[in-house]
Amino acid sequence: MKIYSFQPILIVQKILKNGIVYSKKDMVFPPQEIKLASFFQSAYDWMNQKLKEKIVKPKQADYPFWGYFQWSGVQHTKPDLRSSEAHQYCKKQPYCLLTLEIPEIEILLSDYDAWHFVLNRWYFTSNSLREMKEQELNQQGFSLYRQEQLPKETLDLIQSSWNHIFDLKQSAIFLETSIKQTTIQANFWSISKEYLQTIVLFDGKSKKQSFNKKNFHVFQKNYIGDSYVTHD
Repeated sequence: MKIYSFQPILIVQKILKNGIVYSKKDMVFPPQEIKLASFFQSAYDWMNQKLKEKIVKPKQADYPFWGYFQWSGVQHTKPDLRSSEAHQYCKKQPYCLLTLEIPEIEILLSDYDAWHFVLNRWYFTSNSLREMKEQELNQQGFSLYRQEQLPKETLDLIQSSWNHIFDLKQSAIFLETSIKQTTIQANFWSISKEYLQTIVLFDGKSKKQSFNKKNFHVFQKNYIGDSYVTHD
C-alpha cells in the first residue's frame, strides 16, 4: 500500500543508516510543546491502543507514525508541497516527504477530519444525533462540550463513537461528504528502509530535491550532518 509521510531529516538519516526507525514519544510530543501535549496525549494514547489491537506493537515503538493514504480525495492522493498544510512542516527547517510501500496488514487507516473529533474529545456521529444528545444533556443541566461534568455513561458513549473514524464510508456520511473527497490518514509502527521508495526534500519555497533508491547515497552524503538537523 502506497503511503506518504512527512518526516524531518533526522528521521530519514536514521532510516538510511539503521535500516528501520520506530516512533518515540519525543517525536510526537517534543519538550517545547508540553502544554499542547498535555491536552492531546489522551487522543494519541487512544490511537496507540487501536493500532495495538490490530498489529502487535514492537517493544521499540512508543507511538505510531503518521502518514497519508489519500491526501485530498482520490484525485490528489499525494500531498501537494505547494499547499499551506505542507508548509506547516517546514516552517523552521527543511523537511522530507517520503513515499513508502508498506504491507496493508501493517497499516491502520482512518478518516483524518474525523480524527479531530478524537483530538477534541467530541461526540462523533451524525449532526442530527449530536444535536439531539446536546439538547438532552442541556435539559439535564450538562454540556456536551464540558466533559468534566458529564455522567460516565455519556463519556463512554462519546469514546465509543470514535471507533467510527476507522469506518471510512460511515465517517464520510457523518461528515456529509464522499469517501472520494476525504483525507485518509495511516498509522504504522515503523519505517523500514526497504519500504522507502522516494525522498523529496523541500523547504516550503522553491527549493525541492528528489531522491530514489538509486541515489539515496547522495542524500546520505549531503544531508547527514547535524548542521541540517534541528529539534524545533
